[in-house]
Amino acid sequence: MIYFVVFGSAIFAFHEAEKYENIKWCKNIWIIISLTIPTLLAAFRDLTIGTDIYTYMLPAYRLAKSSNFESFLILSREEILYDLTVFVVTKLFGNFQMVLGITQLLVMIPTYIVIWNNRKTSSVVCSSAVFYFVFYCNSYNTIRQNIAMSFVLLATYFLQKNKKWYCIISFIVAFGFHKSAIVGSVIFIIYIILNNNLKKWFYYPMAMATIIGVTFYDKFILFIYSFMPFLPKRYVSDRYLYRDLNWPVMDTVLMTVVLLISLALIYLKRSKKDYFLAMMGFIAFCGLWMGNVSVAMDRLFWYFKVFIILIFPQGIIFFKKNLMNMIVYNFLLLLFLSGYWVLYFGILGNAEIYPYKFIWN
Repeated sequence: MIYFVVFGSAIFAFHEAEKYENIKWCKNIWIIISLTIPTLLAAFRDLTIGTDIYTYMLPAYRLAKSSNFESFLILSREEILYDLTVFVVTKLFGNFQMVLGITQLLVMIPTYIVIWNNRKTSSVVCSSAVFYFVFYCNSYNTIRQNIAMSFVLLATYFLQKNKKWYCIISFIVAFGFHKSAIVGSVIFIIYIILNNNLKKWFYYPMAMATIIGVTFYDKFILFIYSFMPFLPKRYVSDRYLYRDLNWPVMDTVLMTVVLLISLALIYLKRSKKDYFLAMMGFIAFCGLWMGNVSVAMDRLFWYFKVFIILIFPQGIIFFKKNLMNMIVYNFLLLLFLSGYWVLYFGILGNAEIYPYKFIWN
């Protein structure tokens, strides 16, 4: 199927870029190829692929095409950076497919930067595979939040490198694309707390606080909203705070593996970065309950879940680290992620992206 061909090509090209990292022009060409192929897939899809196209993507494009800048700003309804992006791309190219492609690129570039700069500790093949098989297709629906998530991920990387201004700028960009990016501030606080000599004493109270927060999520979200009225009101409506029980079986399998790797990071490695990744994995696992009972809280926990891009490659910790074990682990992970994608997107039909159709079909 076309998704697997595109994912495989992008992952292979990114792997080749790593092989030629010392030859700048060659590395850059492979990275461009790796970015271009999935961007074209997003750009040339039919308007029926992804449920949010008719919700806000196409209306924003039509408004941008028929309005001048001042009128557009007055009438537009989404976050400012998303609306400005749509306006600029529409005026430059006058084509909705370009809007789809460039916004998809805004998800991928920050993610690629993080994956590339973590390649010494997290396999490029593993990290990019997790991105493509778990997150890529969801961005066809929730493009604004996925852009925000990628910039929060990038901001966290800059925080880890002590590049505070880059972190702040990335966080502002994330918030400019989706207000839920405010969750990123919680992630930064967690990193700062765990990034000290007493980190092990903070890990367990944080884990307990997460469990309490998940249990009484509705009361916490209403309390937080009283201080942050700029958040969309739908997040505190009954429709978003509560929903019928619908346990996410596939995500339970996925996140259980993440939890096991996270626990291994705590008890087998114990570096500053490992404590932080382990906490992200634990919180993301707790987010399973949120996905079961609340749409709004489920969406907020995506910001923690995106860190599994860096967590899954750490699963090699269960084996003696050598070339053969790395190859075997990469193969098994690709097999596992492929099965997840087939069941979650292909058979269960989540995100309504399968089967794929081109715009000209």
